[in-house]
Amino acid sequence: MLRPETSASTTAVETLPGYPAGHAVAPNLLDYSAFRSSFSWDAARRELDRWSRGRKFVDALYLPAPQFRIPAGDTIVCRCEEVTAGDVRQAVSDGARLATEVRAATRCGMGLCQGRLCMPTVAGLIERYASTPAASAGRLTARPPVRPLPVTALADEV
Repeated sequence: MLRPETSASTTAVETLPGYPAGHAVAPNLLDYSAFRSSFSWDAARRELDRWSRGRKFVDALYLPAPQFRIPAGDTIVCRCEEVTAGDVRQAVSDGARLATEVRAATRCGMGLCQGRLCMPTVAGLIERYASTPAASAGRLTARPPVRPLPVTALADEV
């Protein structure tokens, strides 16, 4: 558990997930002046680093085999939109170098999962066929609605 200290340092909020980000938006939601005086960005950074230590090891340990990251033929890459590996390869050969460009060309990542299931595979295909690192392919941002809604739910809001 994060134990706030009494030091006044600042860090870019967008680089810190979770607790520090919540601390940054809290002033818009409630009065938390007592907590603010005891909060420390340095303590939050240390706590985040402590909890993140094993992440690279776990990612490497559970990295899927290449045949699953870089499927061949007409293997379905995006189940939500029924996009195949061939469709993604075609988009890459047409010049797509970013995940957002592949999404625009193929609709891959526009389905119910918003790319959470298919984007690692798309990044692997971009890395293989565009000769660019998978990390530079970028990430997709979720688009509302994040889960399916009946039209009546939206109509009730109007």
